[in-house]
Order: sequence, then C-alpha cells, then structure tokens
Amino acid sequence: WINSTLALSLSDKFGNLWSRVSSLDVTKWFFWLSITDSELFELYHNCRAVIVPTLYEAGSFPLMESILMGIPVVCSNVTSLPETIGDNQFVFDPNNINDIAEKIIKIWDDENYRADNLDILMGISSNKSAMLFVSSVSEIKRYKT
Repeated sequence: WINSTLALSLSDKFGNLWSRVSSLDVTKWFFWLSITDSELFELYHNCRAVIVPTLYEAGSFPLMESILMGIPVVCSNVTSLPETIGDNQFVFDPNNINDIAEKIIKIWDDENYRADNLDILMGISSNKSAMLFVSSVSEIKRYKT
C-alpha cells in the first residue's frame, strides 16, 4: 500500500469522481486544488511522481511539464501521450485499473524503473523542439494575462 496524499486539480464537473472517492472511504488521501502557477511549480518539485490518467487529452501540460522538470511520470496510452513520453513501459490503459495501479506502484517503489523513467525524460527534455514549444506557450500565456 502506498502511504501518500494525492493532489488533484479538477473542476466541479468531476463531482462524480469525488463521490467515488468518498464511497471507497479514501478521502483522507485526496485533496482538490485550485492553485496558482507558483503553487503548481512547488507541488511538482515536492512530488514523488506525476500520474496522467487522461482519457481524451491530445497533449498534456502535466506530462510535458513533468518531462521538462525531470519529475518521474507515467501516463495513459491515449492520443499522442505515448509518443510524447517515448517509451511504452511508462504508459497504461486508462480504462484498466490494474494497469494504472501497477504503473503507480512501480513509479513509486521501483528505483530502477524510476531511473529508467528519468533517463528517458532527460533525453526528451534535451530535445530542442520540446523546449521551444514550452517557451512558445509561456510567451502566449504572458500576452494573454
């Protein structure tokens, strides 16, 4: 059993998820966030890993941010996420609870798996096109705010 707290940043439309968490009597391990960018940055740097269990997301800021910050990350096998992470050992079927659980346990407990993950991420984050993409998004965000 992993003894940890999960931080989730979700909108109110996910009320059914909270109902499920409540019905499983595991609410003490979850908290819901509406946070600033600096708080998000702090969370990234204090987390053990990032899990991206999306069903539909074509591109994932949490995945890209984790890669660029060197935070161990596993993600669902939908859309372009497997291509983004670059190695199928770090993806899971978001409709398969056992597959998700296995990847979470591995990224949490298996130091060799974590090291392999970080090696892959270092190769990706050194990719100039990824860095340019993030820089472009930062510029767009700066003009929007």
